[in-house]
Amino acid sequence: MNSLDKFQNKEFEKILEKQGFQNIQSLNLTPMAMKSFKRLYLYALIPYQGIRLFHLQKKFINTTAAVEYFNMARKGYLNYYLYTAKIPPRKNK
Repeated sequence: MNSLDKFQNKEFEKILEKQGFQNIQSLNLTPMAMKSFKRLYLYALIPYQGIRLFHLQKKFINTTAAVEYFNMARKGYLNYYLYTAKIPPRKNK
């Protein structure tokens, strides 16, 4: 992933701060998203087995993503974060 280094070790928060944002906060939404990932995974698992058997993943992207995203999230490779920050008021010239 090209942007992976931007989201590790609070790098994204440093980027926001460097751009002038203030009061930067992050919230890990991964535990809440896991419920949806698991539900989609369970719906897609049986069709995915046939899709994978016949190498049709490129034609059934949503089914493939439902299974693969859940597997990635379960291993800790995928996280969902919500970032909030305040834009400082502009200075009038």
